[in-house]
Amino acid sequence: MTAIEFRPFPGLRNPHLQTILAHYLRLPGEPAFELETVDLDDDDRCAMLVTTPAGWRPGGTTVLLVHGLTGSDQSAYLIRAAAKLARRGVRAVRFNMRGQGRGAGLARKPYHAGCSHDVRAAAAALRADDPGGRLVAIGYSLGGNAVLKLAGELAADGRSLLDQVIAVCPAAELNRCVERIMQPKNRRYERRFVALLRSEGLARQALYPEPERPIPEADVRLFEFDDRYTARIWGYAGAASAGGAPFCS
Repeated sequence: MTAIEFRPFPGLRNPHLQTILAHYLRLPGEPAFELETVDLDDDDRCAMLVTTPAGWRPGGTTVLLVHGLTGSDQSAYLIRAAAKLARRGVRAVRFNMRGQGRGAGLARKPYHAGCSHDVRAAAAALRADDPGGRLVAIGYSLGGNAVLKLAGELAADGRSLLDQVIAVCPAAELNRCVERIMQPKNRRYERRFVALLRSEGLARQALYPEPERPIPEADVRLFEFDDRYTARIWGYAGAASAGGAPFCS
């Protein structure tokens, strides 16, 4: 393997600037897609957007793209990746974790970084659709943790489902990730994550009321949100027992 040194564009060495620009950069436009749903083993469902380029045939390559925390099929990096893959003749699938993007309202539970079983369900559906094709999973941040977890669970049997797994900036050490996000210099990101997680939770509870699990107030820290809400829904005693917030693996 050959490591390639990352060299930012001139004037873009500041990591915060890179993060903000990458969020708003949406060129090219969203590629055409077909909306499909994936049934999960607890009766929840997820949605995925399948972009099939002209000329693609069964037996070709399909890439399953998994977003990060508070992301969705509308995340700029997923749209850019799907468009680039389609231009190269690769079928690109933007997978929405539970309740995200065009899958809003399909799930009673929220997603978390340990939801490798949901990614596995999506991969199994794609494999069944094209048994002889090449299937690659690419996860970003929280999604990177999920695809790596899936690869570990599959172990030697992994090739029967996935030909390759790629993790981009995976949140592999969850405790250290939340500690870093909660540092004062990153407070702007923490506030945004909490605001989006609360919004997702409120929308979900409007459809599936759960009065015994109230949404934490807006000024909570990220660890506290998972400790009081996400972890409890999944049956954990708290975020720490789940392996660490903000992702409750």
